[in-house]
Amino acid sequence: MGYGNGISVTPRKDSHGEIIRGKWFVQVSLGFDGKGGRIRKSCVVSGTKAEAFKRGEQLKREFDMGIDPNADKITFAQFAKKWHANRVEAGELRSRTLEREASRIKRLCGELGNYQLKQITPSAIEAAYSAIKTHPKDPGRTEPLSGTTMNGIHRLLSQIMKAAVNNDFILRNPCERVKAPKKDTKEKEYLSQEEAARLTATLNQSEKVAYSQLQEKENRMHAAGKRYSRSSVYGIKELSCLMAVRLALTTGARGSEVFGLAWENVAADCSSIEIKQTLTVQGKIEPPKTEKSNRAISLDKVTARHLKRWRDVQGALLRTLGIKNLAAAPVCCSNTGSWFGRMNFIHWLHAWNEKNGFSFTMHTLRHTHATLLLGEPGITVKQVQKRLGHSSATTTWDTYGHFIEDKDDEAAEVFGAILSAKTA
Repeated sequence: MGYGNGISVTPRKDSHGEIIRGKWFVQVSLGFDGKGGRIRKSCVVSGTKAEAFKRGEQLKREFDMGIDPNADKITFAQFAKKWHANRVEAGELRSRTLEREASRIKRLCGELGNYQLKQITPSAIEAAYSAIKTHPKDPGRTEPLSGTTMNGIHRLLSQIMKAAVNNDFILRNPCERVKAPKKDTKEKEYLSQEEAARLTATLNQSEKVAYSQLQEKENRMHAAGKRYSRSSVYGIKELSCLMAVRLALTTGARGSEVFGLAWENVAADCSSIEIKQTLTVQGKIEPPKTEKSNRAISLDKVTARHLKRWRDVQGALLRTLGIKNLAAAPVCCSNTGSWFGRMNFIHWLHAWNEKNGFSFTMHTLRHTHATLLLGEPGITVKQVQKRLGHSSATTTWDTYGHFIEDKDDEAAEVFGAILSAKTA
């Protein structure tokens, strides 16, 4: 039976041409496309004839409001995977960012993948978040996901659904009506001044032993006529790891930046380094995290002296491997002179920490550098921001503001002393 307004409702028939009771075939005429072809939308509705007509009116209203007529054919999984593929193809994001994004999309698809885009409601999202948080499905993980991770998943889903709005598949982003999971407020771990001093002394001793052992081994290799034409030099790794820890502590550079550092980015007198690239966990050389992460960092004289000695020793060792272009070589390299495997370093650091009574990570050293600097008179947030490569001083303040605020009592005493001196 036909109705006006471009909506047609007819009884649904089976393969034998018999009418199926309570089933209706709804077809809506939605005008013409750019080539003159008629745009039609159809569906099957169970219920009364009036209910079928109401469904036709709904389809027409959605089209008039700008919703794509094929929206109900597209699932969240289809749209999200295509959206991610486009971002990969654009090549504008770091591989680590894209890999994390793909992992989170996979988890979201596990809960929302079969939903049509317009079926995703705030309540469906909240149920998905609950399932994802309590059942992370990561190998070897049993505890719930952190609030910070869940916040990241929420922001990603909101991005995807916003793209669906922009593509006219849905009218409104349902994430806007879902409260974002709260980020964790875990206090940043850092070494005290005394711990940092002990770490420096331990590094000096470990470095002394490593150089001594390396020299003894090289003397034996030279005596045996095996010093050259080797595929690897045992001992380079140990000194590279020690240098990586030293640089992370004294510069505040990220671990990926330390391991992405090449000698061509080190000043001739080793008084500074330039951060121009990073080494990912997957072993890829990529640009720094942000534009502000491209920066020069000055080194103290002691660190410069250690770095200069390592450059001379490493250069001689790499020549025995047939590597003559030291400028392009990694400052912290493997025993073969290649870029260092980040996971190999993590295993080394775990063993070194246990041996020497520490429990820090490379990021702990970054926080230590910033926190100890901010505790010194005359050091500004802007100076620390520049050394850390934060995108703005606001980021530095948000990260370390609690520590700065903790120094308020000291600031009051200093100001009181100023006034006393002026009035004395």
